[in-house]
Amino acid sequence: MPTELFEEKYRPGIDGILGQEKELREIKAQIKLTKQCVEKIKAEYKKAETEQDEEVLEKIKARISKLKRFKIRHQIFYGGPGCGKTTTAIAMAKEIYGEEWRDFFFEFNGSNDRTITFIRQKVKDLTSSGTKYYPFCIIFLDEADGILSIAQEALRRIIETSRSAVFIFGCNKYNKIIDPIRSRCTPRRFKAPKVNDAVKRMEFICKKEGIEVEEGFLKELYLSKQGDMRNCIGKLGEMSDMKVKLTLEMIEKDEVPPESYRTFYNLAKSGKMKTAYRQYIEVKIDNGITPGEFVDELCKYALNLDIPEDFKAELFTFTYTHEVDENSDKQILAIIGKVYQLHRGYKNKSQG
Repeated sequence: MPTELFEEKYRPGIDGILGQEKELREIKAQIKLTKQCVEKIKAEYKKAETEQDEEVLEKIKARISKLKRFKIRHQIFYGGPGCGKTTTAIAMAKEIYGEEWRDFFFEFNGSNDRTITFIRQKVKDLTSSGTKYYPFCIIFLDEADGILSIAQEALRRIIETSRSAVFIFGCNKYNKIIDPIRSRCTPRRFKAPKVNDAVKRMEFICKKEGIEVEEGFLKELYLSKQGDMRNCIGKLGEMSDMKVKLTLEMIEKDEVPPESYRTFYNLAKSGKMKTAYRQYIEVKIDNGITPGEFVDELCKYALNLDIPEDFKAELFTFTYTHEVDENSDKQILAIIGKVYQLHRGYKNKSQG
């Protein structure tokens, strides 16, 4: 029998989610009000259903219909990967629906289910389906920043007209959600758990699983995954199969050598654009990194260069406003051009 993934086995309930204290206080208050509204109606509904009393059932359904207007507001959970967005959505469903949560919680991935056809057919159908004795179902759209803009426009209308569903959007990039949807939702920023809290959670898992680790291993693992708690726990699950003590040497080092960025930068500033681009391609292939990861590390390299601060500021602002598309290298070419323009302008200004 296959072993349960650590990410699922140790997915916490609403009281065990790390790092989101403020947001969880508000969410818990909303859940409490919802449960108070539902509990009495749920008991009456089940009794009438058992007794097959259709007249009472119809009256209860009318009361439930009135409750729909008081449902939890739609939410946008945004923040980096592995910081608890999906876990919080699932925990909300478990708190509200109990053992029936899978019947009223629907999860989709916006990177895959991103078209207007999907929104109009699958999502719209769910908003018109029955919710039994609950005032709403929960529709969780993870990676919602991957949903096409035209599909988001269709979704906006569904959100406006539906009283039978609460939408929760999970995303890394809040600005990729269109304004009409943002205005209809409560935004909640999720942050990576603090290092000490994350280490304590992993220590608990290691103790439960009998995993022996070298001192400092868990902290270094968390830092190497840049605060992605899900990734860390998944990695612990993989490494636990080795049945050996986990040491610092086992932590993957994916860093690209600094000289690679130095070579790229020097080629760009000297106007050797084609060669600079070829250097980037070589670094990307050899190290298995994405365009976004390359730009992040390039900025860190540029931060320590002996160049004017306003020069750095312009370069960093440029890389921020010209967001990298992970499926295209055109922004890399734009950065090469920008580095060349900045250095040429700086050189001309110095000579003048």
